[in-house]
Amino acid sequence: MHGLKRLRRGIGTIGGDNSGVAFMEFAFALPFLMVTLLGGLELVHLALTHQQLSRIATSTADLAARYRSSIDEANINALFMGSQMSASFDDFDTNGRIVLSSVTRNSDNDGHWIRWQRCEGNLARDSQIGEEDDGKDDSSISDVNGMVITDPNNVLVAEVTYRYTPWFFPVKSSILRSIAPIFTERDITYTSAFIARELTLRNITNTTSLSSDDIKTCD
Repeated sequence: MHGLKRLRRGIGTIGGDNSGVAFMEFAFALPFLMVTLLGGLELVHLALTHQQLSRIATSTADLAARYRSSIDEANINALFMGSQMSASFDDFDTNGRIVLSSVTRNSDNDGHWIRWQRCEGNLARDSQIGEEDDGKDDSSISDVNGMVITDPNNVLVAEVTYRYTPWFFPVKSSILRSIAPIFTERDITYTSAFIARELTLRNITNTTSLSSDDIKTCD
């Protein structure tokens, strides 16, 4: 009889013990708190990446358009280096690509002509406009990212692409992408265009006699 009473008291004590409730609630909430915290940090990282890529595209096109008497292969190399220094990417050579194109109307005035094109970075990404000499003898390039260039203007177009990898556990599963898209690896592209100050930028020179290995062609 006394044993039964002790058993009942023990069961009552266990049933009334809520000392571990807070711990269990925290354990259930912890994954959601971690996703929220890491997601916030990742969002900041993504926003800064967008900002820096926009700066690279703008500075590349703007600096190229500022050359007046002529533009040289050595100028292009210095320009690419300076544009990348405006950002803080340690892996841009591997995961980034800058494509700089000089675009005018073609001789028949029925389309656009990419007079020259130079590239920096090893990411496999082609220009969305076309390749060097495209449009010279045909109307294959009707506009440049929605812009129609009027003769005799010469426009310098910079296209910058970077393969963004999240800081925290990059998501590759298609199911998880819909749940946590902020952690998805992606290619980010920015384009900027400036009208050249001088028509001499239609052609590019090599007065410093750079070797073919040092010329930033898009091959």
